[in-house]
Amino acid sequence: MAFINSGLEEALPQDDQLASVIAHELAHVVLGHSKENTDSTTRARMEREADALGVRLSLRAGFDPNAAARAIEVIGGRARGPITRLLGLYGDHMPTPQRKSFLLEEAIAARQEQAAERKGGSDPVQP
Repeated sequence: MAFINSGLEEALPQDDQLASVIAHELAHVVLGHSKENTDSTTRARMEREADALGVRLSLRAGFDPNAAARAIEVIGGRARGPITRLLGLYGDHMPTPQRKSFLLEEAIAARQEQAAERKGGSDPVQP
């Protein structure tokens, strides 16, 4: 289950950006992530994995995979006080500039995988 509050929906009016956040949260579900009884290193790894799979899920759904990086930039720019803790922007997640770079790299990789899939017929998105 993933919850998207109206504040996030208002901050990300572009469908591609909102879809990237939803894809990230669904990636946690697909990957079987649970933050229970895990240390910060494990949680950071899980966030990275969800970022990578989320980009691929949003691309497969027809959304722009670069939107994840734009969404993080918007969210990171608004990160102040309690909202920062609520969205988990510090701690388990990479700092916004590094995360944006990582997401852009993943978008390139996802497009390459999609092109290879079209040529070879394999399915690169597997949990």
